[in-house]
This record gives sequence, C-alpha cells and structure tokens, in this order.
Amino acid sequence: MNQRPLRHPIRAILLATALWTAASTAFAQEHPDTIADAIRAEPALAETAALFEESGVLDALARDGRFTFFAPSDRAWEVVDARVLRDLRRDRGALDAIVRHHLMIGASPLHALRRLDAVTTFATTRLPITRSGDVVRIGGVRVANEGIETGNGVVYVVNQVLVPGGPFMLKDMLAGPER
Repeated sequence: MNQRPLRHPIRAILLATALWTAASTAFAQEHPDTIADAIRAEPALAETAALFEESGVLDALARDGRFTFFAPSDRAWEVVDARVLRDLRRDRGALDAIVRHHLMIGASPLHALRRLDAVTTFATTRLPITRSGDVVRIGGVRVANEGIETGNGVVYVVNQVLVPGGPFMLKDMLAGPER
C-alpha cells in the first residue's frame, strides 16, 4: 500500500502544531498573565505597583475573571499629597476603595469603551465616558494608552487618580471621623 498520501496530512498537522505553539508563545510574551503582572511590568505604573504591592491589593488584581482596570500613572500619584499617600499605605480599606473605583467587570477593549456612555465600577460608581477625536476620558480623566491586554483583562493607564466624589474625597476618606 502506498503511504504517500498520509505524509501530507501529517505534515499539515505538524505545521499547524508548530504554528499554534509559536502563536501561543508569542501571545504569552506580548500579553501578561494578569492585570497585576501588567502593572508590575509597565514603567509608567511603578508607583501604583509599589503602593498596591505594599498593601497586598495587587494580589487581588491577579485573580480569575475578566476585568478592566484604569491604573493611575506615576504622574497621577505625583499630585497626591505625600501624607495622603502615606495614609493610603497604612489604610488597606481606603486603598481597596480606590482600587474598586478604578476596576470594572469585563475586559473592555478601547473600541468598545468608545461606544459606551459610561461604565460602572466595582465601587458601584458610574463613570461617564467622553470622546474628543482620539482622546477618551473616563470620569473626566484621560486614558493615556490603547490598553494592555492580559490573561484576565485590560489595563488602561490614566493620568489622574479616579476618586469618588472628586479630588477632595481621597483626603476626606483618610481623615476618618472628626475629633
């Protein structure tokens, strides 16, 4: 019996397997496994990574699911008072509230965000989305990148810390009850 016809399907299978392996490896190299990994790897998010790592919050961004995270850039943290940052490092509850305000369920690519009028965060806050040309703003804050795809979602760098109730809310959250 002539086995020649079998050689081509076997070659096709081997080629497909090799291509699949190469594509899987390329995806793994291009896309971090988790949002936490993307934050750790992105140079513009060093302060976010350090703040979240110290508090243990970063581990929460490595969990299973599909999420969109609007990560404050280092420049965003520069305008936050040093005492507020110190207090955030000490107050896991306040930091969790900030993270929930930057996180939403579902991995939304930028083209999908552009079609929405608003998103709802884990903190159940509704953040309006506005567009002006190529610029997209979430809650009035500019999205500074096209998004970093990860195994559990998408990370967008934003140029300000998203704070429920405006910029003074962060300081009020950390102040606690009046004495």
